[in-house]
Amino acid sequence: MRKLTVLFVAVAAIALVVAAALPRGGDELTRVETAAAAEAPAAQNEPWVDYQAEALNTYASLLQVQDEWAGARYAQEQADAEAARVAEAARYVPPPTPKQQPTYSSAPTSSYLECVKARESGGNYGIYNQSGSGAAGAYQFMPQTWNNTAANAGRPDLVGMSPADASPADQDAMAQHLLAWQGTAPWGSC
Repeated sequence: MRKLTVLFVAVAAIALVVAAALPRGGDELTRVETAAAAEAPAAQNEPWVDYQAEALNTYASLLQVQDEWAGARYAQEQADAEAARVAEAARYVPPPTPKQQPTYSSAPTSSYLECVKARESGGNYGIYNQSGSGAAGAYQFMPQTWNNTAANAGRPDLVGMSPADASPADQDAMAQHLLAWQGTAPWGSC
C-alpha cells in the first residue's frame, strides 16, 4: 500500500508538470483526444509541436498509471473486505447441540433385570403396588426413584409420570439406566 501511495504522489507531481507545460486554452482534451494528438505527426519546423506531443504522451502515460493504481487500490480493498469476512466467520461459534436422549432396547440387557421384573411384577408393566407404597410398573419404581432416574437419564418427559403409565420400552430403559447408575442397590439381590 505504501508503494501505491508513493506512486500516486509521483503521478500527481508529473501531472502538475505536464499540466503547466500544456498551452492554456478553453478546451480540455479527453483521453481519446489526448492519445490521438500524441500519435499525430509533428509539423515540420515547429518545435513547440514536438514539445506538446511529448507532453501529451506523458499525460497519456500518467492516465494509464492512474488507472493501474486505481485497479490495484480496488483489488486491495476487495482483499481487505474478504479478510474481514473470513475473520468474522472464524469468530462464529455454533450453538451447542442438544443433549441426545439415550436409546435403549425394549428388552432388559441383563438377567438381573429379568429376575427383578419377574419378582416385582411378574412382567406386568401396568401394575401398581397394592400395599399403597406408591411403587408401580414392571420394576416397581418408587415415584422419587423414577423421577430422579428419568432426570439423570436426560428424559424430562418422564419426570412426574407414573412408571405404570410409561411405555414398556421406557420402563426398561429407566431400569437399565438405574442399574448402570446405582447398581443393584435399589432392588437388592435377586
